[in-house]
Parts: sequence; C-alpha cells; structure tokens
Amino acid sequence: MVSVSSASQSASAVSLYRSLLRAAQGFSDYNFREYALRTVKNKFRETRVRARTQMDMEAARADGLENLEMMRRQALINRMYQWDPVVVERPVGGR
Repeated sequence: MVSVSSASQSASAVSLYRSLLRAAQGFSDYNFREYALRTVKNKFRETRVRARTQMDMEAARADGLENLEMMRRQALINRMYQWDPVVVERPVGGR
C-alpha cells in the first residue's frame, strides 16, 4: 500500500517536472530551449536513481524549485531580445 505522503510527494514531483518543462518552453531561442529541456529530463532521471531518503527528496525538490524560478527569469530575459531563427526552426522551403 502506498502511503499518503508518498503519493502526495509523487504528485508534487510530477507537478514540478511539468512546471520545469513548461518554463523551458518559454525560451525563444531554439538552442536555449532544447538545452533546458534536456537538462530538466536528465536531472529528474538522475534524481530518481540517486535520491534514497526523505531528506534527499526534499533537497532535490528545493533545488528544483530554485531552478524553476531561475529558468523563468532567464526565459523572460531571453524573450526580450530578438534572435534570428536557426536553420531547424525555419519552415521548409521558406527563406
């Protein structure tokens, strides 16, 4: 049987993961956006394997929340400056 705190902790981790992915989508530049997405996914995989105790999970969550706020600030700054789209973002046949 899954305990209530374990279930709420799992739901909280999923919510944080989705929020980080959403914040990563906020970058207007392709390279920043893809780097942020890759980093979020890798960190969550690493934490799932590495975090064993309740304290490890709480530290990982605090770190994730800190990174979420940082990523939101960086995405806001990134959107302030116009970048030319890179080749992979251009429509096919368009110039």
